[in-house]
Amino acid sequence: MRWQAKPPAHSCDFESHNHILDKEGRDYMEKLFTRKEAAKILGISIATLDTARNNGLISYVQYVQNGCVYFTDASLQEYIAKFTHRAKPVEKCATYRKVRSAEA
Repeated sequence: MRWQAKPPAHSCDFESHNHILDKEGRDYMEKLFTRKEAAKILGISIATLDTARNNGLISYVQYVQNGCVYFTDASLQEYIAKFTHRAKPVEKCATYRKVRSAEA
């Protein structure tokens, strides 16, 4: 029997790294991440990623209508930046007692 490579089950299963080299031999296009890869990188579920995409919180690439959805590294970094909050300093109390509210 001869070994044959199976075609991907779905068009989204193809390798998502686009290699187009410019004159100097550098990558012209950046890596595109699938929904599954992007969700894993962000640490969220695919459903949460889809909700964020549908609400316009994250930009995406879709070559044909109703086709596969891809995310760029820049869009993932932008999404992370939107939801990154600075830590607030803890207010120190002079004593360990809780301040009583004024009773009427």
